Amino acid sequence: LLLEMEEYVRFLQKMNRIYKRDSENAKVRRDDWERRYHAKVSEYKIQAEQLRREKEERKRAEFYASVVEADTDRYKSYLADRDRRIEELLTQVRKLEKIRDDFERYKKEHKAEQNRRIKELEEYKAALEKEVAKLTAILDNDARNSGIPTSKTPINKNKNIPNSRVKTGRTRGGQAGHKKHSMEKVTEDRIDDHITHAPDECPECGGKLLKLGTDDKTKDVVDMIVTVKRVRNHFPMCQCKECGKKMRAKIPDEMKEDTQYGPEVQAFILSQLDEGYVSINRTADSIKGFTEGEIAPSEGFIAKVQKRAACGLDSFIRDVEMNCRRRSLLYWDDTVVFINKTRGCMRFYGDEYIALYRAHEKKNK
Repeated sequence: LLLEMEEYVRFLQKMNRIYKRDSENAKVRRDDWERRYHAKVSEYKIQAEQLRREKEERKRAEFYASVVEADTDRYKSYLADRDRRIEELLTQVRKLEKIRDDFERYKKEHKAEQNRRIKELEEYKAALEKEVAKLTAILDNDARNSGIPTSKTPINKNKNIPNSRVKTGRTRGGQAGHKKHSMEKVTEDRIDDHITHAPDECPECGGKLLKLGTDDKTKDVVDMIVTVKRVRNHFPMCQCKECGKKMRAKIPDEMKEDTQYGPEVQAFILSQLDEGYVSINRTADSIKGFTEGEIAPSEGFIAKVQKRAACGLDSFIRDVEMNCRRRSLLYWDDTVVFINKTRGCMRFYGDEYIALYRAHEKKNK
């Protein structure tokens, strides 16, 4: 390329000498040849730079090839060592699999015998625990947890006398310095009624009295009254403006009759029966007396109220029964009661944490 460039330069110099002798047209041609010359020179420089870069890349590729060849040899050695190690591990795995197969075969051969022995031991353990619980319950029976009277308490046990009082050495009655407990004064905004108690005349001379308005005394009385409330519920007939359908609001199930007792009366009945242990006829009489005869529920209605309330506890009673059945040790005791004029029993089931009372017609059921 350099030789060609030099030859081309000589050629241009020669042409330049010729063109100097020419006319102005020759000068124009000369300028054109100079432009072509510079363009060609730039092109040759670019080609030379490309050749230089190709040479450097070739050297770099040769260096990388040598590095890759060295790494390849090292990796081949590493792979050979790894294959040898894998073969050793596979040999160990085959030995372990053989040991495992021998153990599984041994376990299958002795599993039936082992299960049978475990089952026998579990049954024996359960029988012993049941017997221990039974004997412990018998030994623990006394006046605290059964109907045994205190007079039959064994000699080696202390009698359980139901008396929680402890001697303190104090005298009977109110103690000196005891703080008096009384009802608080009713605030003015809670007073419902005022009654004035003033003498009509002077007890000494019979003269007329004049209220001074000073040093007056007030005494509050907190009392209760029973008010009968009669509520009429209206269910008007309505008609749709769009489709003309006639309808009324749904009547609740507890209002199926034209007149019935409300929830407050029923709640009072249940509190009398279940909290105060009042008989059915006395409950009816007490309600009639409180309301001065305006509310007089029949004994049949009172019995039905208690029955409906009891039916609402069915799920709760089932949960208590299931809990009792899951107890490891369950106590029970009977008390004679009369059911429809027939002798029956009221039985207690439970322990220190749960109690269930059920009525039975006979003790053996």
